[in-house]
Amino acid sequence: MVTSIIQISAGFLLPLLLSFTSHDAAAYRIKGSINETQHFVPYEKGSVGNAQQFTTAQTWSNQGYAASIVLSDDDVGKNRLTSCPKMVGPIDNEYFCRGKDYGYCDRRSGTCFCTEGYMGDACGECAPTHFEVGGICYPKTLCPNDCSGFGQCNYQTGTCKCNEYREGEDCSRPICSKYHEFCTTCDEDGCIECEDGFSSHKTAEWGEQCQQCWRFDPRCRTCSEDACTSCIDLLLLSIHRSGRRPHDPPLPMDELTRELSITVPFGSNQVDAFYDAEHYFLVDPSMTPLNESAVECHQGLDNDDSISCMPYNLTSHVICGNHGTITFDSPEYAVREDNKHVRLTLRRSGGGVGEVAVSYSLYPITAGFEDVASTAYYTTNRTVVFRQGQITASFLVTINDDRILVSATSQNLDNPIIFFPR
Repeated sequence: MVTSIIQISAGFLLPLLLSFTSHDAAAYRIKGSINETQHFVPYEKGSVGNAQQFTTAQTWSNQGYAASIVLSDDDVGKNRLTSCPKMVGPIDNEYFCRGKDYGYCDRRSGTCFCTEGYMGDACGECAPTHFEVGGICYPKTLCPNDCSGFGQCNYQTGTCKCNEYREGEDCSRPICSKYHEFCTTCDEDGCIECEDGFSSHKTAEWGEQCQQCWRFDPRCRTCSEDACTSCIDLLLLSIHRSGRRPHDPPLPMDELTRELSITVPFGSNQVDAFYDAEHYFLVDPSMTPLNESAVECHQGLDNDDSISCMPYNLTSHVICGNHGTITFDSPEYAVREDNKHVRLTLRRSGGGVGEVAVSYSLYPITAGFEDVASTAYYTTNRTVVFRQGQITASFLVTINDDRILVSATSQNLDNPIIFFPR
């Protein structure tokens, strides 16, 4: 037993008791030395602590690989060595796991130390960087872009074997694209299915087998070869917010001039850009197309309450429509008092499907009620009815000339009514 006192600093001594037990055999073996074949003593009994208090002495021995076999003294003389899984040897006085090419066996712990490219308890598996051929692990030759997830890589040659309907060095190009760039499913005869917004035409020429659904209506979302099957508000395609993609329809004029309650900067990710979206549905196919039946109507052209209508050519709706949202055509109107009247215009979105009605009212802000009347002199009706196909409605309100400057009057829409056909 050896006791050592270590000086920490001048004038102060910290006594530490270092206790160990010597043994005739070495705790490790050096190849080629005199102790190479001596019994390995894994761990010895000892005590740890300080000079005043010791911990309980404990002994722990490395038992090696859990499934290894401890060789008896009769097998290896006086050396108690453990065996590794799948151990072979001795080969040149050394032991290995499965074979000399796979891994070295540490007889002290029963652990296999695998050669590069091998892994596992017995070095029987290939590492992720290697592949197996005939039980031997070879380094992988990687394929371009890992075959884009659409093929099997031949790690021996570094080439891809693409899945069906994929081609290219890295399998990134769909074979279906030869029929059309938006063809998603095909066979050897042609395109079977296209992306949303397109219908497939298998008998068409290569490169033309997907055709845009907006050929039926700018708001047609899905379609077959012969008809539109569903509609969508173009606002939901985010063209206003982030621009038009190659497969998006061009925005028609009535969409470009559409009045929205929220103005969102281009490129913004604001979700409120979609708050004004409307529900569009397919109209009765037996009806005249919406763009052919659209009209604009005006009251008071003959200085009476009669309404005159004429064709309206600025709507792009054909078979997709709704009852619409009604707004004033302009947020502001400027008029001289001596003009006696000002014409206000209401505009209806949705293509003019069905009949709807809305009431309006005028509220002076800095003007007075004596400065403006809500109707022309020939009527007291403040309800505007939009007939089937009607897109705009205009009417006159009276301006009273009292020779006093009038600043502002606000107009509001109230009590919208939709007339559903029976």
